[in-house]
Amino acid sequence: MPFEGAFSPVHWLIIAVVALLVLGPDRLPDAAQKIGRAWREFQSVRASFTDQLSQALDPDAPDAADGRPEFREGSPDAHDDHHESD
Repeated sequence: MPFEGAFSPVHWLIIAVVALLVLGPDRLPDAAQKIGRAWREFQSVRASFTDQLSQALDPDAPDAADGRPEFREGSPDAHDDHHESD
């Protein structure tokens, strides 16, 4: 299947050569920097959207942005009020 999986190193090499021919050696670094910034912004927006969607679908789910786990109801760690006493 021709479109299955990611680009191979040969594909990336062809893209780099075409970009060098089209943009030239003077404009290529600036273009690569802009593409990198746009990709990071896209990843950030995607992660934010995914977190918001997860929270909308499951409001009791832990918030990944906090970096701290929230305990769900029914979890063994959720309540510390039942101690074993002998």
